[in-house]
Amino acid sequence: MRPLDCWEEVGWLNNRVWLAHDIDFQDPGIARLGRADLGVMTL
Repeated sequence: MRPLDCWEEVGWLNNRVWLAHDIDFQDPGIARLGRADLGVMTL
């Protein structure tokens, strides 16, 4: 299972979640994070 699919399944794909750093998401994954209003902090 891909990370975004797993996070969505457990309810973590929402605007109350911030990722400490991101995985190398492709355009569809980036769009999916945006639709969920999920925050990503990259270093």
